[in-house]
Amino acid sequence: MSFELGSDVSLIIDTLKLFYSKKINVLSCVIQGHPGYPYVNGVIFLDITKSNISSNELEKRVRALSYASRLAIIERGFTHGEARIIAFPLEDLHNILASIKSMGEPGYALLYHLGFNMGKDYVKKVSLFFSRYDLLKYLLLCYQGMGFGEFNVSKYVEGKESIVEARDLFECIGVASSEPNSHLFRGILAGIFSELWGDKVKVIEEKCIAKGDSKCVFKVEKV
Repeated sequence: MSFELGSDVSLIIDTLKLFYSKKINVLSCVIQGHPGYPYVNGVIFLDITKSNISSNELEKRVRALSYASRLAIIERGFTHGEARIIAFPLEDLHNILASIKSMGEPGYALLYHLGFNMGKDYVKKVSLFFSRYDLLKYLLLCYQGMGFGEFNVSKYVEGKESIVEARDLFECIGVASSEPNSHLFRGILAGIFSELWGDKVKVIEEKCIAKGDSKCVFKVEKV
């Protein structure tokens, strides 16, 4: 389940109480809130095998709590590795990325291809549940819930081009660079769109927080 909820802690507690009342186990969960944001985002992996409620009914119950502004639930089998979330402090992740980027162009290429495979694989796992555009929105909501940033699709032309905007992108926030700094997430987008559209794509980071822009802007084009 990926969600956007009001930032009041009691609202999160109410959601967990709903899970408990329906015998739904929480396998792993990450919730992201930032200063000044009126909401929190999160991703929760749930075990509903011992519950008598369906995923559709669960979605209705959560929405009925009236404070879920965005919510998506998909029901499928998960391996232990898929349902286990591992969190890194942003500083630690920056140290890892900096070590790889210190390799220069080979490091940039490595990050891009790591991201590409991640994005492509994620689409394959959940493509049966959504139309192409809705699948894109679902994936970005998942990444937002896992702390990657805040995302908006400002343009989408099916099979041709798209523009994805990212605020507080994990790769670029708190980093200073004279060049666009996102290689991992740019690769993730390339993997997502190449799988969505069934063709090769080019992703260019036209604006970057690390360069002093207010947000990162990625232009995606079919090639």
